[in-house]
Amino acid sequence: MLLGCHRTTVSPWFSLYRRGEIEGLLEHNKKSGRPRNIPLDVEEKLRIQLKQPEGFSSYGEVQLWLKELCGMDIPYATVYKYVRTCLKTNLNLL
Repeated sequence: MLLGCHRTTVSPWFSLYRRGEIEGLLEHNKKSGRPRNIPLDVEEKLRIQLKQPEGFSSYGEVQLWLKELCGMDIPYATVYKYVRTCLKTNLNLL
């Protein structure tokens, strides 16, 4: 790993370079992979709601909030992991 990237990552770059497609190498922000479970605008609303003093009493309540207000049917385990890992917060449980 001389470049700090795996060879399967670098291989398409070399292919583009060999074909003379320099423009392809210059393209950034071309995302591949799995789309986000929760869009950025919904994530921001959720962050605001989590900061409220009343907050949420359970992860099930977060799940219900996402379904009712945003029309998103997300599994409980995904909601739990997202709040704990991605948003790096806990619920305000008393």
